[in-house]
Amino acid sequence: WRQGAHHGRLLEASSLGVVGTVCRLGMGDQCLKVKFVVTGFGPFGGVLENPTSWLVARLAELSQSSELPFSCHCCQLETSATGCTEQLRALQQKVRAPQNGVVVWVHLGVHGSAKEYRLEFQAYNCADFRIPDVRGQVLTNEVIDPCVSKSVKHVLRTSLPLQQILKRLDVVGCPAYLSSDPGRFLCNYAYYRSLAWTSKRPNHASLFLHVPPFAHTGAHCHAQLAFLRGLLDTIQAVVTSPSRLKAGVSLRGLKTIQHMGGVAESKQYAAVAVRKPAAKLSKKGSRRGVRKS
Repeated sequence: WRQGAHHGRLLEASSLGVVGTVCRLGMGDQCLKVKFVVTGFGPFGGVLENPTSWLVARLAELSQSSELPFSCHCCQLETSATGCTEQLRALQQKVRAPQNGVVVWVHLGVHGSAKEYRLEFQAYNCADFRIPDVRGQVLTNEVIDPCVSKSVKHVLRTSLPLQQILKRLDVVGCPAYLSSDPGRFLCNYAYYRSLAWTSKRPNHASLFLHVPPFAHTGAHCHAQLAFLRGLLDTIQAVVTSPSRLKAGVSLRGLKTIQHMGGVAESKQYAAVAVRKPAAKLSKKGSRRGVRKS
């Protein structure tokens, strides 16, 4: 599962303005069952091969053949605001938490310039499409869910204990980074709607994973599938562990991709090991116009 070197920056929670959230899943129950709902997207814009389409299809095959140590429901979302909303609502009505268990929604999207896996810990109540979705719709600085907030600056954050998850991923050789900005296209759109729904249900939680294009991972599609399975295994281990009951999970000391000013700009820095003193950080440059599904 080890993917090699990654680029990122180590930031403290205070520099991101982030306060750790409490993992509310299954409080008081020491024997939890975890069901996963995993979604991906189809092609969009100039992305003709969306890795998440293949990942959810392959994961569905593994689930049907009982090759996974957990229950998993997979679905490919249409890359449109209308279609995505309709499909998510249908899934939310269909999926029920198992008795003495929880449902973890893991949404996948592709980040066009990424070379690493990025766990998005928040989503914005803002739809600002740079390109039309597959139905030709272009939303410009519009509120996604006015029932939650009428402000496009409003954010929702996952209740999963990301500190524990990232540390375990490092241990098993599946390094990943936190990201503070999932863009303003369908990735952010689906994630915000998912968080708005799960935040009202104590036995549900939501997370978004940005994956790089297949061309950016040396071992191609199977490397990404191995990482995804490692992530789901890790989430299950963390959520079912008694340590999940610890409140006030901190994001301090985690490897983080810093975004400056939204989807248009992101700065990357030479990687610094978590356990080593922070030496001089060398700037790697910035990218504009990053495409995210």
